[in-house]
This record gives sequence, structure tokens and C-alpha cells, in this order.
Amino acid sequence: MIVIMSYDVAVVGAGPVGSVAARYAALQGAKVALFEEHATVGSPVQCAGLLSVRAMDECGISPNDSSVINSVRGAFVHSPEGTCLPVNGGQTRAFVVSRKIFDRKLASLATSEGVDIFLNSKVVAIDNNSGFKRLHIQRA
Repeated sequence: MIVIMSYDVAVVGAGPVGSVAARYAALQGAKVALFEEHATVGSPVQCAGLLSVRAMDECGISPNDSSVINSVRGAFVHSPEGTCLPVNGGQTRAFVVSRKIFDRKLASLATSEGVDIFLNSKVVAIDNNSGFKRLHIQRA
């Protein structure tokens, strides 16, 4: 079955960058579609979650959000030669987050701004059609 829908912006992938990009586009008045190939946002987890204070702020996530596991004020950086460099921050420099919860929160913020999320939807091709782009979606 062929279904044709029209959007101003199409974002492929509902990871952190995709969800934030979709949300910001919607905040600027665009009609946005966000395509995610998996059945749920945030699964499977792709990598660890360590974000700077600035990144959390730009994502619109509070340090008190349920996705935050811990805060980081300093660290010990170990070189391959065995040298240890202590980094003492005193104040919070970064947050460790649960990627599953974090990704879902960002997608939720996007939908609250009017973004349409399509799960189980893998973009398999993009055609140029008279100045417009046509996405071919494979549904799981």
C-alpha cells in the first residue's frame, strides 16, 4: 500500500540528535516527521550517555530528570603510558544518563511540539522529485 504524506522536514533516526533536530524544526513552525526503524525509541541502546551541562540545557532536560543517573564534577584521565591527570572541577561538569530514558524523553519533547514519530519505519531510499524529496519507507 502506498501512502503519501507531506512534511516540511523529515528526520531519519530518533536518537538524541534526531529528536532534538525534529523538535527545533517544529519550534520554528515546520511540519516534521521523525522516522525510527526500531519498535521503540531508546532501544536498543547504542552507546553510553555522558553529556555536558551545556548539552543537557540545550536539550531541554533538567538535571533532576529521571534519565540522570549521576553527575560528574571531576575525573582522573589515564594515558596509555600510565600517567594520571586529575581533573578537579568542584562544580558539576557533566551528567551520566540512562540512554533509554534520555532518548525517550527527547522524543516525547519532540512530539509535544507537534512532531509526528513513525516507529518501525526504516528509510530505504530518497528520490528527488520536482524539487521535493520522496522517502521510501520499509515498515517492520
